[in-house]
Amino acid sequence: MRTSAITLLLSCMWGILVYYLVRFIYPLFAPARTGQVQFRNRRDDDLQGIMGATIRIAAQIAPMFTPMVRHKKRVHLDARLRRGALPISAEEFLALRFVMALGFVILGTAIDFLARISPMATLVLGILGFLYPAIVLRQRIARREQQISRDFPDLLDILQLAVAAGLDLTSAFRVVVDNASHGPLGEEFSQVERDIVLGKTRADALQGMAERAMMDEVTSFVLAIRQAEQLGASVGPILAVQSEMARAHRWQLAEIIVGKLPMKLVAPLVICIFPASFIVLFTPLIIDFITSGF
Repeated sequence: MRTSAITLLLSCMWGILVYYLVRFIYPLFAPARTGQVQFRNRRDDDLQGIMGATIRIAAQIAPMFTPMVRHKKRVHLDARLRRGALPISAEEFLALRFVMALGFVILGTAIDFLARISPMATLVLGILGFLYPAIVLRQRIARREQQISRDFPDLLDILQLAVAAGLDLTSAFRVVVDNASHGPLGEEFSQVERDIVLGKTRADALQGMAERAMMDEVTSFVLAIRQAEQLGASVGPILAVQSEMARAHRWQLAEIIVGKLPMKLVAPLVICIFPASFIVLFTPLIIDFITSGF
């Protein structure tokens, strides 16, 4: 009975896999329609390797998940996707979790079948596949915020020097973009400059950067610039204050990272260093104890 159930589960999984191969992977190699060209262009950097192919498949089945996403959950998830610079919608993200879970379940079923063990690998890998996109998104958000906190004071210094040299704020953004290193903050300033060129007001372009970053220092910078423009105040002193605040925040972040190092060193010490130390210290004693006849 158990063997028949496992065989039936395998047949269903492989049938679903074949269906998705025929239904969703084939259009990726067919001539692209207008919607597909737009999709590929806006995700060119994020569609590399296995994850990119998985995102393409998820985009094909994303409309199936539209009724499952409530408005409040969609707004929250879209905000997290913007923070992680992952250019997919909430429906596509849920579809990605489903596709990853399905693929890992099929892999786990194959492992269980070949190893002739209980379906433990299927369960574990299925849960891992469902959680993997959320883990990747959380890591992208943390890495992006850390890079922004690290680069923000330096770019504010460049912006302050450009304004002090007599440039207006829009031209100073151009100087920042030209001198910024490759990273999320440089991309954000570049996006602000593009938005201004396309016709947005400077306040709206900066507000868009604050909404995408969702970080306190960026929000404080945007609010200070908007208030200075509304009141007609000089931007230079405000940029100096914002630079000092961003530098203090970066120092606090470095202290937090250093404070976490002892906890992160516990596992390597217990696994690698302590056993080697015990072997070096106690092996001669054990040898003497054995050779002494006790």
